[in-house]
Amino acid sequence: MRLFIFECKKYLKKKMLLLTILLTIILSGVLYFYNSIVAQNLLGGIVNQLEHNASVLLTYSKEFEILKETESKNENYEAVEEADRMIHHYEESSKEYLATKNAYETKDWSFLYQRDLEFLSTLMYEPEFNKYFIEEQPVSNFTIRANFEERTLLKDTNQTPMLQNDPNDLFLATVYDEFTGSALEQWNTMTKRFGTEGFTYIYQMTQYLSIPITVLVACFLFGSNLSSEMTKGSRQLLLTRVLPIHPVRLFFSKYTSGLFFSTMFTIIIQLFPLFLSLFQGGVGSLSYPILMYGVPNLDTKTLNEYEDSFSFITLDHYLIKALVLTIFVTFFLYTFYYLINLLIRNPSLSTIITATLSFLGVYAEPRTYNPFTYFDIHKIINGETALLSFNENIHFSNGILILGFGGILILLITYSRFRITNNFF
Repeated sequence: MRLFIFECKKYLKKKMLLLTILLTIILSGVLYFYNSIVAQNLLGGIVNQLEHNASVLLTYSKEFEILKETESKNENYEAVEEADRMIHHYEESSKEYLATKNAYETKDWSFLYQRDLEFLSTLMYEPEFNKYFIEEQPVSNFTIRANFEERTLLKDTNQTPMLQNDPNDLFLATVYDEFTGSALEQWNTMTKRFGTEGFTYIYQMTQYLSIPITVLVACFLFGSNLSSEMTKGSRQLLLTRVLPIHPVRLFFSKYTSGLFFSTMFTIIIQLFPLFLSLFQGGVGSLSYPILMYGVPNLDTKTLNEYEDSFSFITLDHYLIKALVLTIFVTFFLYTFYYLINLLIRNPSLSTIITATLSFLGVYAEPRTYNPFTYFDIHKIINGETALLSFNENIHFSNGILILGFGGILILLITYSRFRITNNFF
């Protein structure tokens, strides 16, 4: 334990390391505030757009009022009746836009949820015929059903929604939609969400592989304590041979101290925006619903938008699973980096190799026993990876086992390499 504490103190004495850690934390805060600014600008743009739409519709209504007066003088009663219908239509539509604008300004989210539920319920009735199209490409029935359930949960628990670009059709994107071309671009734009509170921001960033990237940075900062002392120009490790320190204690004190700092660094970087949200936007609610895909159909190996199941979990359950997987991803990736760096003894090159192999592993075909498959934490938790690969064995529990056993195996190889190298040092 004393040797472990000694190794930890060595990290705390490195001024450049501490400065780098501080700058990384500041960068994490900058990203949070940037997201908050984008969200606020988006909210302002939505309000302005709704006000503009209402104003345009009133202009159309006034034009028909003029037309009505003209046709009334000409005693064209059919045209007058049609003008009355159009005036009523534009005035009612303008009121709806103004009501939506007022809901955004006053954060009356229940009004928006009720509006969405009424719209989605019409699409759920006879779904084969009632569809929502984007440039003649339909939104899947699975997406409609999932959105209806999400809106119901959001309304029942009085949640603050994540903001989206389209104020009228607030769809939650799912893997069941197969848009192409400009329709895909439009869909991605209208379904992109921005968390305005601490917890939803963390959820938002988890979807962008922020955790493995942070772990890679941590490996570069804390994973070279042993290899740097084994270079030809260093004599620090030679001194330990004349001291009563067993190689096992020496190796694991250095390994565990780096792993400890890497884990704490990763968690702090991910949670620092939550601290900032106390002063900007609020931390939010842990009851926010998160979509979970059902078990894939292994018989047909196809997606059925009408019959495939789904469920929702609360954000607190999601974040607990994300935290556990983060710890195991950190353990595996740090150990993997430790081995490579022990072989190459070049932190920069080791980071590049580790990042490259991780990238190839993450984007390779998902396999149950591929540890890199579990780096995309969001898709493991919500079941997307299992669904699209039609492999029900790719899930949270197996991720812990594969990352855990894989990390232990690499650790044993790393220690063996250290003993062999140290004997001939």
